[in-house]
Amino acid sequence: MEDGSTSGDVPPGPWGLSIQYDDAVDLPAPTVRPVNPVLPDTVTMLEHAPSGGRVYIVGTVHLGEKSQEDVAATIRTVKPDSVMLELCTERLDILTVDEDEARRALSPLSELNRKHFHILAQQLGVAQAFRVFWALKQSGQHAKNLGISGSDMRTAFREAANLPNCTVLLGDRPQSITHQRTYGALTLWEYIRHLWIAVRDLCVHWNISQDDVEKLKTSAFLEADAARMSAACPTVQRAIVHERDVVMAEGLKWFLAQPVMTTEGPRSRVMVGVVGMAHVAGIQRAWNRPSLSQNEQKNLFTIPPTAKWRERAPVVVKVSWLLLCGYITSRGGRFLANLVR
Repeated sequence: MEDGSTSGDVPPGPWGLSIQYDDAVDLPAPTVRPVNPVLPDTVTMLEHAPSGGRVYIVGTVHLGEKSQEDVAATIRTVKPDSVMLELCTERLDILTVDEDEARRALSPLSELNRKHFHILAQQLGVAQAFRVFWALKQSGQHAKNLGISGSDMRTAFREAANLPNCTVLLGDRPQSITHQRTYGALTLWEYIRHLWIAVRDLCVHWNISQDDVEKLKTSAFLEADAARMSAACPTVQRAIVHERDVVMAEGLKWFLAQPVMTTEGPRSRVMVGVVGMAHVAGIQRAWNRPSLSQNEQKNLFTIPPTAKWRERAPVVVKVSWLLLCGYITSRGGRFLANLVR
């Protein structure tokens, strides 16, 4: 067994943020911590040789009850000094969502119809309205069947609050940067393929059940899905999955390198990381590689130039629409002229 002790504040990492619970000092500190804890099979333990610390990564899906149970069991058993979440400062509101209220609010979205689509199209344009419309409908359907996305993160946040001086850390890249690195550099062909895959997946996973959610966590499914996305949309897969794997692995290494200060001196840090199951294998691959240089870290947060076709697309759409209207008017005029004759 391992002696427990009180941890101090952890300074924010290169892309992380620490959240310290002021009321946690009133709780009793753990006296022991298991060396070889019995944990759910969704947990992967990684050791950080330079510091002697270790992290227990819980692979989750962001919907459903089983992942919540795995997260809660792991944190209660390990009693970590810090908990790292697959979140960024732009998504902090996920942690404070009232799930019952949100479920009542989102469930009616599954009933959106053509009238609502037309309203969105007038406000956003047809292409953007299409994506938003189906995303809203799917969110409503999932809210009815499974609950609100992010339940695993909220569970980790609550469990960490119940531990003395446990610090919550945000280890993901800002969502806005990921979005711009994903879609800003897509070629026209990649954009079309990505849109097609997104629509197809919406149809396949429309009425997903809890059993279906658990199947998404299997290694066979994850490997097949990663291979499919890498072949169809390598830019999307690289920005949304591979780059964020590296960001979170580097963040975990940085956090583990910060020792816990105790009355008996510094000791190695023990952490729990809560990430989507699709990121676990990539974090493992990045774990044993040399740490990134400052330039390599900077590159992961650099927004690439926007693809030229996206700058020209609005003009092309408008010109195409005018040409189509002109063609229809011309054909209609000829038809009327023939009728008059």
